[in-house]
Amino acid sequence: MASNTPMRPAMPLPPVLAVASAIGSWLLCDFHRIGTFQGDRGIRGATLVASFVGGALLGALLDLRIVRRTRWATAVAMLVALPLLGLAVAAAASGHGWRTDTAATGALSSFALLPTVALALRLRGRVGRARALSIVDDADRRGPWVVVAATLALGAALAILGTPRIVGAAWRGQEITVAIAALSAIVLVAALVADVRAWRLAGSFARELSELRPRAPDAIDEVDAPLRVDFGLGDGAAERVQHQGDAYRRRALVDAIVVGDPIAADLALRAAATRSACSLAAALTGLGAAISWA
Repeated sequence: MASNTPMRPAMPLPPVLAVASAIGSWLLCDFHRIGTFQGDRGIRGATLVASFVGGALLGALLDLRIVRRTRWATAVAMLVALPLLGLAVAAAASGHGWRTDTAATGALSSFALLPTVALALRLRGRVGRARALSIVDDADRRGPWVVVAATLALGAALAILGTPRIVGAAWRGQEITVAIAALSAIVLVAALVADVRAWRLAGSFARELSELRPRAPDAIDEVDAPLRVDFGLGDGAAERVQHQGDAYRRRALVDAIVVGDPIAADLALRAAATRSACSLAAALTGLGAAISWA
């Protein structure tokens, strides 16, 4: 059955980092109260575009085989590319031409993305361990987005708090920033629900493992089987049988076809659900702080 599973391309990192960089740059502009002073016109838009393009290029760089080959190459690429990304964004966004202090701010601010990039890259590496279109594969693909959503919610609280030297400046962008934190929390609620449902499904089959019977590789699919599950880890196939009728006329009906190892899937999906739960807790903390500080 595994050989007939539809192929699914590896998860690309550029979209994840492009979205994280673009929204992160918006929050950074809020942190520095961009738009409240004369000469700020156009800076936010230029920052968004430059950050989106820069994040996509960073993701493409980290996706290169030569970079992904060793951890050292990945670490060097991140430590070199992130400040360069900050410099490029600062240069594109500066309304006053190139300035040393602006370049330094951009380079240092880019390191705020370092934990997010590192976690997203680590979770990105897990994609592909499970079969395409399987339950574990879906959970693995949610991982990097879960990390990004939690980071943006926490960043929204810091953006509203603002840099101390200009925190008293008049600013009317709180609503959008709080909305970013709220949207991140909603995304994480959806991810947590999906991960918990998948974990419960794997756990139910793991507990019933002794009641499953092996399925022959050349067995004909049951047209009346209401449930078909591919956990993605392991190549074995099994089926759950329900007996119907009385003691004289009993027949066995296959009501579920299971592909993969439910126990291994249970462990993987438990980790995914825990990750989503912790990320949601962090996002709710950021949302609460953003609302109280707005």
